[in-house]
Amino acid sequence: MCQRVELKLNIIMKKILILFISAFTLLSCSSDDEINGSCSDTIELLTDGIWLPDNSFNSTQQFTKDGKYYKDGIFNSNWDLKDDCKTITFDTQIGNLSFKIIEITENKLVTNVASFHK
Repeated sequence: MCQRVELKLNIIMKKILILFISAFTLLSCSSDDEINGSCSDTIELLTDGIWLPDNSFNSTQQFTKDGKYYKDGIFNSNWDLKDDCKTITFDTQIGNLSFKIIEITENKLVTNVASFHK
């Protein structure tokens, strides 16, 4: 009789453990929508218009939602956001370049290389 109770408890404990592991696994996974959604605000700000340089050494910058980057109105490269939307990466002919976003608002873009306004 004791062995039967012990066996039933063992089975119940294993089922609870499997249920707990399954629930934890499902809750810890994030969907692609959540990942892309976290950058949606930055993408919206970045792609809403043309960025004008704050000094004469830089060119106008335009980012499109389909990943195209235009410098002075001419296609220059493809772009993407990395590092939790804090880095703009460019896929250029000479290799990959990246710039850290220090600040981005509706009318202001500041990177570790230059600053821009609309």
